[in-house]
Amino acid sequence: MTALDGAGRRRALILTAQITIVAVATGATVGTLLSSDVRVGAVLGALASALITVMLCGFELVVMAGPLGRSLRRLPFFALFLLRTAIYLAVAYLGFLASHGVILGDWSWTSFDRTRAWSLVYAGLFSIAVNFVMLVRRLAGPGVIARFVLGRYHHPRHERRYLLFLDMVGSTGAAERLGPERFHLLLNRVMYDIAGPVAAYGGEIHKYVGDEAIVTWLAAGSGIDPRPGACALAIQEALAARADAYVQEYGAPVRLRAGLHLGEVVTGELGDQRQEIAMLGDGINTAARLVDAARETGQAVVATVGSVDPAGLPAAWRVRPLGLVALRGKQAPLDLLALERVPAD
Repeated sequence: MTALDGAGRRRALILTAQITIVAVATGATVGTLLSSDVRVGAVLGALASALITVMLCGFELVVMAGPLGRSLRRLPFFALFLLRTAIYLAVAYLGFLASHGVILGDWSWTSFDRTRAWSLVYAGLFSIAVNFVMLVRRLAGPGVIARFVLGRYHHPRHERRYLLFLDMVGSTGAAERLGPERFHLLLNRVMYDIAGPVAAYGGEIHKYVGDEAIVTWLAAGSGIDPRPGACALAIQEALAARADAYVQEYGAPVRLRAGLHLGEVVTGELGDQRQEIAMLGDGINTAARLVDAARETGQAVVATVGSVDPAGLPAAWRVRPLGLVALRGKQAPLDLLALERVPAD
């Protein structure tokens, strides 16, 4: 998870409320099954579930989405899994303790009746399962596991997608200067830093290819989605804001050049021993060539006409037409735009 803007916080609060409602209903049902007194069990289960859900959502939104969570996410998989599971269990126990205290007046940390004992067993299994799924989801990418399970791309599908290609400027020189291990650390830091803007603007990191990253959005409707263009610029601003930190740790700031295109792709499962959901077609090829155009024209972000909504860009940025530009491998030139900062007065 990453830091949230105002709209992201509103969505998070709505999602928290929805999850809490489901948890209360589930907790009340489980409580009636575990308690000899149906009404008391239902109230205990509902209250404990509400408290636990609110605390866990707060943990995810405040801690894991903040600077501390950024550091925690760098832990090895198993260490992070154990830490998260322990935190979930501790929160569950606090929720059970508080519900028993409020309803039954029993604030003892060590007394265990049948309801509390079985509830903790359930909480332990739930914590293990949820955190394992969440961390595996992080490895595969948001939504990827669900798409495999549901077979969404078992047969190739034609889609219109926004495709944002990001390429590190001067990566060859940086690799030679830093050496392979230090350069890998640098590249990993960059990919961590772009994850925040990508998540904030609803993008999906489709793939890392060397020092490149591919971010995508599924196109919906006939209008231009403002998020991809705004995301490309937010990434530029995020890296600029961290320039001093990069200089201090790696000896130079980091810049990414970007190409943004709205085009047709074919998306489907690919491979056997290592499966992935791959995107092929003209849209992917065009977006990759836009990175070359950015390099040749000296621009940070280049986009095709029709993939950017100028009205959706931040106030500090503007669109400047580049005209028809011939791209390698394309039969006809494309009408391109440069996204650049508004000159200071």
